[in-house]
Amino acid sequence: MKTRTRYLTILLLKDSIRSYDDALKDPLTLQRYDLKQDVPFRGALYVRDPHRNRPDWVDFVLEGIVSEDLPLETRSQSSVLFIESCERRLFAITFGYGRYLLKPNAHETDFGLKTALNAVNPVQLRSVDLRTFQEAPIHTRRQASRSSALDVFGVDTNRDVLRSVTGIPSDAETAARLTGSDSLTVAVRTDFNALAELCSKMYDLYLDDSYKDHFGWIDHLRIVRDQDLIETLDEKLVRVFQSYELDHIHLCPPGNIDWERTQGFIFSTSKHMSSIPDLDIEAYLGTVKNPSTLSRNKLKDHRVIAHTDDEEQLSRWSVYDCTTFETEHEGFL
Repeated sequence: MKTRTRYLTILLLKDSIRSYDDALKDPLTLQRYDLKQDVPFRGALYVRDPHRNRPDWVDFVLEGIVSEDLPLETRSQSSVLFIESCERRLFAITFGYGRYLLKPNAHETDFGLKTALNAVNPVQLRSVDLRTFQEAPIHTRRQASRSSALDVFGVDTNRDVLRSVTGIPSDAETAARLTGSDSLTVAVRTDFNALAELCSKMYDLYLDDSYKDHFGWIDHLRIVRDQDLIETLDEKLVRVFQSYELDHIHLCPPGNIDWERTQGFIFSTSKHMSSIPDLDIEAYLGTVKNPSTLSRNKLKDHRVIAHTDDEEQLSRWSVYDCTTFETEHEGFL
């Protein structure tokens, strides 16, 4: 029997994560399933009970139809499969909304993008997601009608930060297609017993630096990773929130979203405010009882939820991750 192609989304957990529970937000609310004894690697599956709800549009259409009994409801499923590779690193393969079962800071943020760039054929790219830094940062997704080189996508290597890339691997044995961002999505023929081997192969690609041959420009404009500098900049950010000085700060989704399905946004800090059609920093601050008490931890704990018209959660981010703040520090902007 021919092995079918699977589309798997893989996250590399941080080296500091030593157990499955360390990576999960609420492990006690999930059902754990152990692997069969003959599976050649260690791991476990965690599943959240499916949530059922009545779509909001049902009540709307009932205003104009005869039947009052529409047996329609949505059902969302979330699960995450943990895998231990031979390198003693933990991987998470997510299904459905399984990514939201994980703590936001549990995974390596550059795993998917770096792995994909090391694997893809540089002249067989299909899509790139960019963040352009200018007065108002812009998220763009550019897709080619056929596999193409990077110059076809019109990338400005002086202003654009590459957030995601989709392409065809140079080695056909690696996968049929790869998409890399924080996570890595692979289209690959595999069976369950080969998953640890697959993760190990992707990890080897992640450790490589051959991406510099064709994509070295991504290092010209990089995300700040120096912890001392991050703390200094975060202190400035918190003071802006506390003082309500909003001239150079705003909220926006931290990546591309499906605007056709996104009806609006809600804040986890809001008890009574209804959904808003677009993110607004003043709307967020209006849900905070005393902005002067805000801290970096609170900004990371407070959540922004993007949802559909039937209240299905599409994305969930921290307010911290949704914040765009422009400031000058030691002569740099």
